[in-house]
Amino acid sequence: MSYKHCKMNDPIRLEPIMPKHIYFAFIALLQCLIRIAMAVAICGTTSVMAAPMQLLVPAYFDPTDNLADWNRMIAAARSGVPITAIMNPNSGPGDAIDPSYVRVLKRFRAAGGKVLGYVPSGYTGHDVYPDGSCKAANGTTYTVEDVVGCAARYKQYYTIDGIFIDEFGAPANGAPFNKVYRFYRDIYNGLKAVDTYWHIMGNPGVAISRKFLRLGNDGAADTLVTFEDVAAVYAKTQPSRYVFDYSADRFAHILIETSATFDVVTTLKLTAKRNVGYFYATDDTLPNPYDRLPTTWKAEVAAVREFNARKHQ
Repeated sequence: MSYKHCKMNDPIRLEPIMPKHIYFAFIALLQCLIRIAMAVAICGTTSVMAAPMQLLVPAYFDPTDNLADWNRMIAAARSGVPITAIMNPNSGPGDAIDPSYVRVLKRFRAAGGKVLGYVPSGYTGHDVYPDGSCKAANGTTYTVEDVVGCAARYKQYYTIDGIFIDEFGAPANGAPFNKVYRFYRDIYNGLKAVDTYWHIMGNPGVAISRKFLRLGNDGAADTLVTFEDVAAVYAKTQPSRYVFDYSADRFAHILIETSATFDVVTTLKLTAKRNVGYFYATDDTLPNPYDRLPTTWKAEVAAVREFNARKHQ
């Protein structure tokens, strides 16, 4: 939308208390600013309304062992369904470049998919997984520098679109809110220093304070996963009221252990009603429900495609 033709139409006929040329210029400028503000408000609202539902796939399967599922994601992305895959070579980026990931990520991103790199954060640093590729310098707790340094290796090894921070939140025995908030805010700032264009997604897996959502110079994540649990409890789990103050792409829901009677279409509608823009459901089970795509993958892709088509009619 162009704003170069803003002109005062018919000046208000009041006796100005300043020179007429300054008065008229001021009124014209004011009218221009009002029109710009109205246009921005309208465009902003339209973009939020038009944001498509996206599939968020924790793709914790190596393309060397399971190239077939990566190919299925590539085909879905090529068909126009928005997909973000979370890559996870070894509870982090691994210790060296894996050529199989380089090849498959190039194809996936060329098809229109986006990729986030998985990093653990140990619930404010407290829980360290010793066998993963993200190490704690002191061996017992992650520091901000440990998490950022681990994530930075993704940029060395691969071309990706952002970082997925797992174990996002307070430890089991609790911690002062401000300590938890500063930990993740500083991680966010550190990640943006590595790559300012990265999209940062935090995974508390449950409802969490809205303060963690990035807004201006505050916050710790561009998107929050506010549900990650078995599908059986999804309908009864109510979202925080504040989610309706933001665009849907600020929130993601992940459902695991879906049953044979799981209705993806109905569940997707409920997810959208809760103002959530990223969705994934799988019948895979613990301890690792993300080592393959769900058996209902085709139905899930079709449901998202149809939902987005109806939304934009």
